[in-house]
Amino acid sequence: MIANYVEAMEQFEKAERLLEYIPNDIEKAEFNYKLGELYYHLQQPLLTIKHVMNAKDIYKKHEDYVRHQIECDTILGLASVTLSQYEQGEELFIKCLDMAKKYDCTRLITLIQYNLGFLYAKQGISTTAIRHLMDVYQSEKPYHKTVFLLAREYFKVNKIEKAHEFLLQGFELADVEYTHHLRILQAQYDENCTQSLEAAITDGLNYFESQKSYGFIEEYSGVLAKKLYQEGNHEKASKYFNISHDAKQLLQKGSALK
Repeated sequence: MIANYVEAMEQFEKAERLLEYIPNDIEKAEFNYKLGELYYHLQQPLLTIKHVMNAKDIYKKHEDYVRHQIECDTILGLASVTLSQYEQGEELFIKCLDMAKKYDCTRLITLIQYNLGFLYAKQGISTTAIRHLMDVYQSEKPYHKTVFLLAREYFKVNKIEKAHEFLLQGFELADVEYTHHLRILQAQYDENCTQSLEAAITDGLNYFESQKSYGFIEEYSGVLAKKLYQEGNHEKASKYFNISHDAKQLLQKGSALK
């Protein structure tokens, strides 16, 4: 997956115009799967579901593509999480985990365990999230997304030393996007952080705007708005509430089925 989502979408839009000329069903399935995955990263779950289901329908016709069907269900589980349909997401992940174990798909097992950790973190069930994420951390080369979630969840359960350990490791591993996530996390929880939460978030908002990552703009501007409001800075809080609202509107507009 290309980290620059705007560039990736431009490439997919060009390729989609040629899709009707491709006679190979599997190539069409792979295209739809990757496009659905991109829409997931752009937090557009309805379009994720549409394209991943198109891919899955093709894979189901081929006995040798069971692993690809599991991958499709994994993305559908993530789309459920984006839609806050946590029970459905959990059911899909557990089903996928059982299938991945049955077919001895080691990489998929690790990925699904990560997704379960992500799911429980989204629900605020930090202890369960940490358990799944630590299983992932101990079974693979350290990955910046896993390390970020571990840092955040350890901060939430007030295990500050462990949180700092993963925070520092995260900075060593992170790409541009996750460097912003980590800086915001550090400003939220680390009392020794020299960068203010407002500075960290405004830097992040500029980056997320460039990537059209409206979900993160909505989330982080909402966090900042609430903090400013609690501090009595109602005028500036109003500014960030509006930014959050506008991002939500753009996200909903982009999520409309095409």
